[in-house]
Amino acid sequence: MHKHLDSEGLTPKGILQMGKTAEALKKYNPDVVYCSREKRAIQSARIISEGLDIPLFALGDLRERNWGDYAGLSFQEIKEKAGLEYIPSS
Repeated sequence: MHKHLDSEGLTPKGILQMGKTAEALKKYNPDVVYCSREKRAIQSARIISEGLDIPLFALGDLRERNWGDYAGLSFQEIKEKAGLEYIPSS
């Protein structure tokens, strides 16, 4: 889970993924990109904005969720911490 107020930037893999996302979004002809003010969100939105040559707006009202005790954990770690086990339906 992503941490609220996370100061980390995108990883090299994340940068590559956002470049691919920008390319995939071209067919929709978006006019603008909005994002939260989180560092990772701004980096992601900037890659899309520059790739599509459209404006970017970082808004304070768009906020990441605060996952509390689960922040920074993988889904597997959350399941273990919460004592959950996935049981497929029959």
